[in-house]
Amino acid sequence: MNLRDLFEDNDFEELAIEHSRIGLKVLERAIVKSELSDTIKKQLQDILNSQLQREKVRAFLEKIVETRRFLNLRFKADGIDSAYSSNEKIVYLLKPCNDEADFNNLIMVLSGIIDADLMCFKEHVVLPKGKTGSISAFEEYLNNTLGEGGYNQVIIKNLRDILVLRSKKFPTHVDSTDWIKKVKSLGFVYPINDWQSLGFKCIELYFESIANTLVTQ
Repeated sequence: MNLRDLFEDNDFEELAIEHSRIGLKVLERAIVKSELSDTIKKQLQDILNSQLQREKVRAFLEKIVETRRFLNLRFKADGIDSAYSSNEKIVYLLKPCNDEADFNNLIMVLSGIIDADLMCFKEHVVLPKGKTGSISAFEEYLNNTLGEGGYNQVIIKNLRDILVLRSKKFPTHVDSTDWIKKVKSLGFVYPINDWQSLGFKCIELYFESIANTLVTQ
């Protein structure tokens, strides 16, 4: 039996670090000192690690939502009303990323958010022959308004990295050479043994992109 199966989704909220509740780090130390079997300790540790990651992601997503709000106001001032206009899907990035299936869901959600953020730029540019997609449209918009050297290239690079991690990944495709090269370039070993960290890295890439977008003039 796996202890995780005994918990309801709402139960994990009770593990949150709030007010006078026992902090997760304190509980973690208690588990290590306990006389529980190694199997039970491992299961409890996995649950705690998942919740610690959730709290880490939650704090990061607050910054993402705030940055997107400012970006929406900025582009509205430029006559582009729908850029970064919806935060409805952001909450889905809080879901645990404990295994490959969880990562597949996270990367699909994140890719959908990016597409929704940038789709409107297609109406404001003429894409060069051979280029398609919302990221290409946003890149063309930045090139037109700021010049190719007028903005931090990490803005587009990070978005394309996320696209590679989505489009070259099983089940969209069997893990390709491009996908394996990309995860290695981000500092991970293949096969992946830490899906939580890879999932959080993708969220970090997205935030770095939008944060740099916000400071462009």
